[in-house]
Amino acid sequence: MSLRRSFPVVVFTAVVGAALLSAGAGNAEPSGSLHGSVKALQQRASGMDIDLAGRDPGMARRAETQADRLVSHYRSPEFQRKLKQEQARIREILGLEGRTDDAEGEDARQGGFGRPVYVFVSSSVPLQTLRNYAADMAALEGYAPVMVFRGFVGGAGKIGPTANLVGEILKVDPGCDLSAGACDAWPVSVTVDPEKFRKFGIDRVPAIALDEGDGKDPLTVYGDASLPYALGLIAREMQGGRKAVAAKKKAP
Repeated sequence: MSLRRSFPVVVFTAVVGAALLSAGAGNAEPSGSLHGSVKALQQRASGMDIDLAGRDPGMARRAETQADRLVSHYRSPEFQRKLKQEQARIREILGLEGRTDDAEGEDARQGGFGRPVYVFVSSSVPLQTLRNYAADMAALEGYAPVMVFRGFVGGAGKIGPTANLVGEILKVDPGCDLSAGACDAWPVSVTVDPEKFRKFGIDRVPAIALDEGDGKDPLTVYGDASLPYALGLIAREMQGGRKAVAAKKKAP
């Protein structure tokens, strides 16, 4: 694992961990929790421009070790169990428990359990739209959604602006001051992955793609559509046998 590949994992896996552990107003944070480690990491990242190619090899190895530990924690059964519990809590809060309309019902879920769904975005997408995606992703069942940026805000190696933007996207209360302390956040995965853009042929954003796997072409919806609406479109297109769909504006 190279240092160039490690730092995005550190920052965005850490954000997911913070989202889970800080969710729920008034919950006390245990001493030595991942949230505390994440907060320190984000503070270091906020003013950091990293020359990835010129770092000391020892520092690179230490960074990779820290990244591996965070990734292992995120993938652990215990963390995933807590993540599912938090998703269920969010659905209950949003009144989505048991909902079966076209957006959240069988059309959107049919055959979709655990399928990767990628929400391709950039910093040029309006912040409110990005926040709407985060809320939709947190409440979604039956899929494995990931928000994907092509690159870092401000260019390669500039982690601070990207970490700040992700924090603004994931916080549940838009008015919460991230610099003042822990904010409730959606338990959502976010990554920087230009290769994913190339693999799916994404040439504009926002775009929502369902990875069918097994060498099949992905199904992609372009445009400012909500995640449940886009998945409903994709489900109907799958039934019709077509392999791509151009999105209309967000459904009313």
